[in-house]
Amino acid sequence: MLNSHPPSSPDAKQITEGRRQHEDRHAFLLKLSDALRPLTSAAEIKAEATKLIGENLGVNRAFYAEADGDRWLFTKGYERDVKPLPDTPYKMSDYGNWIIREFRAGRRLVVNDTGTDARFDDPERRAHQALQIGAEVALPLVKGGVPVAILFVHAVAPRDWSGHDLAVLEETAERTWAAVERSRAEAALRASEERIGKLVALMPAAVYACDADGRLTFYNRRAAELWGREPRLGDDDQRWCGSLRMWALDGTPLAHDRCPMADAAREGRSARNAEVVIEPRRLAGRGEREHRPAVRPGRPARRGDKRVRGRHRPEASRGRLARE
Repeated sequence: MLNSHPPSSPDAKQITEGRRQHEDRHAFLLKLSDALRPLTSAAEIKAEATKLIGENLGVNRAFYAEADGDRWLFTKGYERDVKPLPDTPYKMSDYGNWIIREFRAGRRLVVNDTGTDARFDDPERRAHQALQIGAEVALPLVKGGVPVAILFVHAVAPRDWSGHDLAVLEETAERTWAAVERSRAEAALRASEERIGKLVALMPAAVYACDADGRLTFYNRRAAELWGREPRLGDDDQRWCGSLRMWALDGTPLAHDRCPMADAAREGRSARNAEVVIEPRRLAGRGEREHRPAVRPGRPARRGDKRVRGRHRPEASRGRLARE
């Protein structure tokens, strides 16, 4: 009886294995991206990335190190079945000046066996073996010709690093560094906004901000005094302004979603020197209103959280309108 399925050729097996590795790599990178996305600190991002890459490749160590002059400062990462690295700076030259030259050129380091690799001299070999490094891969991040950070993976025993291993490491390094840069930029932005917020909070002018849907995201003390209340931030029932009610100068009731702040947000333009009449909390139920200059948003800001910032001008007239 003839077999209708001829034996697989070596080429077919290689294609099948290549496809499987591609699918495995794709699945790992999705898992990595999902794990890094909610993290906000560089330390958390590095720790999670090295844990995942260590488990995926079955290595004994995975960690990041940063250059500090002629020393390496490592960030605690993944370790399994190996003695922990001493928490101390490491002199670069002890492990090979030629490695530093490779890093400065932006080239990765791949060592399958530290015991037989002819690039090491005896002191460099002993330095690696003292840390139980039988094989290693290192991928540098170079800025201005200087290696500023390195992703290292170590194996206790010699290991022939495959193309799949190296591809996973390179993708991991790229995504991790992108996430770290993002987290640092966001931290710098938060710090900047906190500084601005502290200054705005102390301003004598009434200043407040809302998101693109009109929910209040910030107001300073002077705005609360002007409104006679302290509305809850993010409240869906309090949009565009913290006053209870508003009127146009001719006495026509003015809905909050038609005030100058709302118009500026919807139309993406400045609204300057418009005026409205507002009813603060302290006048509610007394039939009185106060004449106030309208919100003066200037140019709408749509960075990050899409806030639109405006301010009242308390230096203008504050005459109370007569009772109706």
